[in-house]
Amino acid sequence: EDEADCKACTSDERRCRNGHQCVDAKFWCDGFADCSDDSDEGDHCTSIQRIIHECPEEHVRCNSTSFGFCIPTSFLCDGTENCVDGEDEKNCDVMTDGDCPSPSRRCLDGACMPGHFFCDGEVDCMDGSDES
Repeated sequence: EDEADCKACTSDERRCRNGHQCVDAKFWCDGFADCSDDSDEGDHCTSIQRIIHECPEEHVRCNSTSFGFCIPTSFLCDGTENCVDGEDEKNCDVMTDGDCPSPSRRCLDGACMPGHFFCDGEVDCMDGSDES
């Protein structure tokens, strides 16, 4: 009876250790916990595995790290170093919308935000420029 709630994972998915969740294989060892029990990340992941995975939509890779972690584009130039060497906070004064991964746009404070965050009635940029 305890198997009644289990669903089969597709050939493109892997089952999380918890047994109740399937995660697309491309998100396995990508630097972000997608399984509720974090079993898709951890010591079993090598730095090579992390580097070969694509980043999810509206994310960018910290290229100079040995782990190749992906971070949300909104973390670029937001005043907090998220990449190991702080590359996400470098050259922010010379960046433009074109430097944000599509379909993101740049706030006046330099952070990249998803394009649909602009003029949506909610302040998302720290400086409020997405609503001004």
